[in-house]
This record gives sequence, structure tokens and C-alpha cells, in this order.
Amino acid sequence: MQSGTSGEVDQETLAEAVSIIPRPSLKPATGRSAAGQELMTFPVGAEGRATAVLIVACDAPLHPEMHRFGGSAAMLLRLLLRDMRRLQTASRMVRDSITRLIFSQRIDSALELAAEMGLATPPSRPHIVCVRGVSAWDPDDLLDLLEAAVPPDARQLLAYIDDDELWLLLNRVQFQAMAPELVALVDRHPALRVLLTEQVPANKLSHRWQHWMNDIRKAPAGTVVDRSHYQGETPSDWVHKLQRDGSPQVVEAVVEYLRCRGRWEAAAESLELHRNTLRYRVSSAEKMLGLDLTDATTSSRLWLALRSEGLAD
Repeated sequence: MQSGTSGEVDQETLAEAVSIIPRPSLKPATGRSAAGQELMTFPVGAEGRATAVLIVACDAPLHPEMHRFGGSAAMLLRLLLRDMRRLQTASRMVRDSITRLIFSQRIDSALELAAEMGLATPPSRPHIVCVRGVSAWDPDDLLDLLEAAVPPDARQLLAYIDDDELWLLLNRVQFQAMAPELVALVDRHPALRVLLTEQVPANKLSHRWQHWMNDIRKAPAGTVVDRSHYQGETPSDWVHKLQRDGSPQVVEAVVEYLRCRGRWEAAAESLELHRNTLRYRVSSAEKMLGLDLTDATTSSRLWLALRSEGLAD
């Protein structure tokens, strides 16, 4: 604010006011601008942190009433920021829970919680973002930074932090706005690493989870692993990966499951296995390949690839 003459504080006065703020700790301070204005600065913050500064510029000499006025205004702003931060923290806790529910594939529960709390419906095909190396960051500071990168009406980010990793579920608008900021963030903080993924159906996240974990944990610090334009491996790639990373028993289970067109009892009987054993082996193959073999198109493509590689007839 400015007292004495009408108008806004110009950039030069603002810069001079900032220069009188004492460091490293913020506390009320006074000074004089080059134009002769009296300046006062008051720290404004919440939860023990100064997040803003109230600046008072006055043409006339400062008097006690102006000091009291500035101090009272700063106190009111502190109370307002405290309440806003508490509401923000409560909202983030709810969105943390929604995000965890979606990653654990409890989609209906996540949708119900979002609706009950008046939040936007979670995206059905989110982009996934992981930022690794965040253990030294204050979670609120990191989320404040990322939320500032997206449009105001899209700042209710679905995110959770576990140990050293931040995971986010973003819709297309949020992802397109945030991706450049994430790249810049790694440039400024080379201890971080970031993973950006393609859009994935929310109910199929578990099929890609292990791949993402491997990608982000193998990436060197200071890198961005961009999978946002990932178009998927070919069926031939699936077969080679299955042979390379899966046991012969797993390959056999997948072949027979597909041969029997998903009929568990028939496939288990053919292999002389308990049905649960067959389910376990097929499930391990799905996680390994990042596929859903109950999907007719996917299972057909894999079956044809297995036949072309001579693993099925």
C-alpha cells in the first residue's frame, strides 16, 4: 500500500522496499527510498513461515499510528493466510486419499470420495507423473510450486508423497501446463529425476506400475524420463520380453490360457494345475508385460505373436 500521494507503488520503490527486508529472518523493518519516501515492511505468513511481505510507502514522515496500522494489517493477513493454509491442507489430505485409492485400483471408492467432498471427478485416463528425490522438500512447498504452473481452475492436483517420491494423476490440461515446469525444476534442482507417462486408463494403472517404478528408479539424477508419447511395444516385443523375463512355466501358462480363450478351468485342467496357480502365473505375466489379457484385442494380438514365434500352434 502507499500513503500520502495517490497511485501505485512503482517498481523502483518496490525494489527499494524489498532491499530493506532483513535477512535471514523476516521481521518488521523501516527505510527510505531514493525518492525520499518512508518505507515499512511487515512479514506475513502462517504456520511459522513468512510467505509474503506487506509494504507501506509514505511520503510524510512515519508516525506511530502508521506503525500500528501496518502491524494490524499484517496480523489480519497472517490470520487469513493461516485459515487458507489449513483449508488447503485439509483439501490436500482428501486428494492424497483419492490418489492412493486410484493407484490401489479402488476406483469406485475414489469417485465416491471425490463426489462427497465436492471435488472434480478424477480423470478416467490420467497422465502419471513421478518426481523422485523429494525427501528434502517440504511437501507443501513442492505442491505450491507445481500448482502455480497450472491454470487456476485446475489446481486441485491429485497427488501423494511417499518417502522420496511424489506421484501425481493429471488430466490433459494439468499435464500440458505442468510438463515444462517439471523440466525446468530438474534443471534447477539436478538431484531430482522426473517420469512423465502417456495417458493410461485409471483402471489399468496396475499393469504399468512396475514399469514406471523401474524407469524412475533406474534413471540418473537430473534427468526427465519422458514416456508421454509412448505408443506401446509391438506384440513381438511382448513375446520376447515374456521369454526373457518369464519362466518357462509362466510362458506355458499364458499360451494355454490364450489357447483356451480365457477359460480358467479348461486351461488349468490341460496343464494339470490348480486354477489359482494358473491365475498367479498369468497375473505375473500381465504385470511383467503391462497388459490386460482379459482384453480381447490384446489377447488376440499376443496369441498371433506367440504363433508367429513358434510358441503356440
